[in-house]
Amino acid sequence: MNHRQTVSRLWKVLRPLRATLALSVGMRIMNHVLAIILIVLAVWGISVIARGGGNRELWSVALALVGLGMVKGVFRYLEQFSGHYVAFRLLADLRRQLYDSLEALAPAGLESERSGDLVSRAIADVERVEVFYAHTIAPAIVAMVIPLAVLGALAVVSPGSALVLLPIVLLVGVVIPFAAHQLGMHAAQRTRNGLGEIAVRLADTIQGIRETLVFGHGDRAETLLERAGDEVGDAQKGLARCSAFQNMATELAIGTGVLAVIVLGSREVLSGTMPVQEFPLVLALTLSVFVPLLGITNLIPDFEQAISSARRLFAIIDRPESGLSSRYFRGGRPKDSGIIFDRVAFSYEPDGAPVLDRVSFAMEPGEITAIVGASGAGKSTLVNLLLRYWHEQRGDIRLGGISLRTLAPERLRELIAVVPQRVHVFNMTLRENIRLARPEATDEQIETAVRLARLHDFIMEQPEGYDTQAHEGGSRLSGGQRQRIAIARAFLRDARVLVFDEATAHLDERTERDIMDSARSWQAMAPDRTVMVIAHRLACVRDASRIVVLELGQVAGFGRHDELLESCEVYADLFAAQSSGALV
Repeated sequence: MNHRQTVSRLWKVLRPLRATLALSVGMRIMNHVLAIILIVLAVWGISVIARGGGNRELWSVALALVGLGMVKGVFRYLEQFSGHYVAFRLLADLRRQLYDSLEALAPAGLESERSGDLVSRAIADVERVEVFYAHTIAPAIVAMVIPLAVLGALAVVSPGSALVLLPIVLLVGVVIPFAAHQLGMHAAQRTRNGLGEIAVRLADTIQGIRETLVFGHGDRAETLLERAGDEVGDAQKGLARCSAFQNMATELAIGTGVLAVIVLGSREVLSGTMPVQEFPLVLALTLSVFVPLLGITNLIPDFEQAISSARRLFAIIDRPESGLSSRYFRGGRPKDSGIIFDRVAFSYEPDGAPVLDRVSFAMEPGEITAIVGASGAGKSTLVNLLLRYWHEQRGDIRLGGISLRTLAPERLRELIAVVPQRVHVFNMTLRENIRLARPEATDEQIETAVRLARLHDFIMEQPEGYDTQAHEGGSRLSGGQRQRIAIARAFLRDARVLVFDEATAHLDERTERDIMDSARSWQAMAPDRTVMVIAHRLACVRDASRIVVLELGQVAGFGRHDELLESCEVYADLFAAQSSGALV
């Protein structure tokens, strides 16, 4: 997306609030008009004093200055309020769009992105766009309207002065800003990207602080952070040079224009062409021409960063996958919780080796189906496809007779609860961490789910019980305790399908058996529930209703434990290896 396309896109985002922005522009124009009138009145007051005018005339000028100054303050307030109202409303909308896009893209579409950079886009880049809406559009319009109007008024008093100022106005208002834009565009992009890189480095260092300390990586991390800071510093120096050039050129041009008007006006006064009392008015109008131009030219470096930030935001928002909406999904209501994988094929890379190759099997309602196999066999990939984190290249997955391709993601996630391998615990109480799965759940429902997850006793041992803070990432919890929080969430969700994605890997064998017993109890509460268990240890799934054995992305066996021991060599070898204590 180039510069012009980015500006056009930002203008389209403005569409719902263009009327409010028009009000802001109108107030800004009135504010500048009153400022010019105040200057003219002040000059007129000085001329009254110079020619010995009466007190009545002076009091009239003074009262007019006070009254107009108060009215100008009102217009200034309305301009600032309406302009920032537009900006902040649109920034909130951009954040919503960005979040919706991240949710639609996750996790497959975000694999190449870094969390620190995404946070930088959501916070710093969105805030930077505020310059475009609050400090660019209205000043740019005023910078076009007011100078032309003032030049027109000046042409009535002194046509020569207006003619002299016209090329200076074009230089200050068009040529210099364009040159500054060309000089600062690349530096602004480097600055925004560099700040994103710093956010990435900081996030990596903070999240991995234990590993950094243990392995003595601190000096290296500091060096990388300093390098990123130096790159941002170099880019900001470029912006500073751009700003310095612009200020120098603008002040030289304005000084030249004012000097030319003084010389020309002096000659007209001396020759009798212009009355001497009109000369201060000419100078006042001359200075007034440049005031709105200064308001826009000083914003060029910030404007360039705003455009660069917007480009970074739209790079995420405009990805094809983020445009999916529930209106594109026409699937009906699943008749039950049965799941069918029908000749499913999938590869993580377009031209890569298949992770799944024509996988077909069915999971019936009321049953526990286990998926087993060696590492890399494709077990977790099945879960990723079931949750639509990725999409199969061939074949179909159906839930209750409805193809997942036709189900809206939010509807699908209402039907499926997952206990993942990696659990994120939020910096809130244990109660609120579990309540995430079902915000309206009562304390009794939470306790029931926690008891099923075998976590209640541990929680009650804490000083504040369920109101104990989990801290960021569950830093004070063991891996098994974090895992059981995820299991409690899944039980509380009360979905029709429950998926354990190697969820008991961090638990001891006894707790693992207890959790599987809890899963059976949970399923017995509603006979139509389906449970899918991705397991590494075969001992915990030997009593499953059905076991699917995967090998190199294909189904090597399907049946009960005793049947597979006799009919599936892959399963028999896995079971024998684990039974003898060997690593799989």
